[in-house]
Amino acid sequence: MRGVAILKEVGAKTCISCTVSENNVEKLPAIFNWFLDGAGVGNVGFNPLLNSYQYKITDPNYPNKVAQAMIECFKIARERGIYEARMMRKVKAFVDGTIYDRDCCGCGKQVVILPNGKIGVCHAYSGTGEFFVDPDSDFDPFEHPFWKDWSRRSPLNMPECHGCEALTICGGGCPHNAEMNKGSIWAIDESFCVHAKETLSWLIWDLYEQTR
Repeated sequence: MRGVAILKEVGAKTCISCTVSENNVEKLPAIFNWFLDGAGVGNVGFNPLLNSYQYKITDPNYPNKVAQAMIECFKIARERGIYEARMMRKVKAFVDGTIYDRDCCGCGKQVVILPNGKIGVCHAYSGTGEFFVDPDSDFDPFEHPFWKDWSRRSPLNMPECHGCEALTICGGGCPHNAEMNKGSIWAIDESFCVHAKETLSWLIWDLYEQTR
């Protein structure tokens, strides 16, 4: 809170990045309201948990709880004119009739540099060093196999996703989560599937109620 106060004092644009854990997911709307009213910060982003070597999600209903909590927070955000990126990326694609082709910046949109000089695709592998390289003078992420492979990872290039009703708003979730759970970045990140499908269903019925 002291850090938030300092940022606000100097007029810095301030955003709270909130991890949605198994402990706080059922309280998320109240936490969101506190960010807005208690902390006075109107720029908020929610991040669902990912599995890692150190931590495994234990609640089998966690993806559904996250999906519903995110929808409830979006209702608050919409009413109060707040942009919450995680939901709005999907909402925008739905409203504009466009395709949201990837949800992860690691899929062709970022370069991660560690303090030791190694360069990688995804910060989630900072601990293991997987998908990181020691760059030489010829290093070019546009040509390196890691970046080329990750840049193609989109549900539009994943045959298993082609019959999904949420294909155009999904973005494919997290390659790291898919690799942790199923051994390949090209596997489906099922926890984000739940989020995309639940969001789409709510958007359709919400639009129906508004246009009735």
